Amino acid sequence: MIGLPGTGLGGIFYALLIVWMPLREAWLRRAGGWKRRGRPMARLASLLAAIVAALWAEGWLLVALFEGASTIKWAGHVGRAEATVVSTLAPALAIAPFVVLATLLCAVHAARIVIGHSRA
Repeated sequence: MIGLPGTGLGGIFYALLIVWMPLREAWLRRAGGWKRRGRPMARLASLLAAIVAALWAEGWLLVALFEGASTIKWAGHVGRAEATVVSTLAPALAIAPFVVLATLLCAVHAARIVIGHSRA
């Protein structure tokens, strides 16, 4: 799977659901079907914040390790070029799971439309 550990389809789907919950609750509150779910949502949002912080720290640590390794002379020398590659690829690796999830959702909806029309 392309991307950093923890940013797979399951992690991205979890993050999107956490973002969706307050929006849905606001809609339900407006429609009159609101229930008090603030505490569970806050607990899940704090878990998401911890995941994002861990991923940020992981990216920072990788860049720091590659930059630090450029000053050490050892077999299999890693230089500033590798640190630049990591810094350049990090945004693409962070966006890749969103692209994969969007593609998967589009494929599922396209299959639903095709299969739905073939049954008629």
